[in-house]
Amino acid sequence: MATHTGIIDRGELIFQDSLAHLYEHSRKQIWLRTMDNKAAFRYLTDQKVTCRIEGEYLTFRDMSDDKLAFLMAGTAASAPVFSDPGTAADPGGYFSWI
Repeated sequence: MATHTGIIDRGELIFQDSLAHLYEHSRKQIWLRTMDNKAAFRYLTDQKVTCRIEGEYLTFRDMSDDKLAFLMAGTAASAPVFSDPGTAADPGGYFSWI
């Protein structure tokens, strides 16, 4: 069985790495930036959400809209989300989905 893979798109190698790394990048994730990521991290882990801090963002797996809304309300109470909402074309000032 192969441990590494490559993806070729229109004759160009666009990905080459382990299958585990490819799988990790293929799942939807939510990227959240708050004014206090450590407080938000504590709140989310208290709520049994597996997350990690990556640079200026908290990242965690995608989830249902209901659960996400509940968590974001609690996160905003514990660590306010940045006040810059971005623009209509790029509302990523609050949340970014990948």
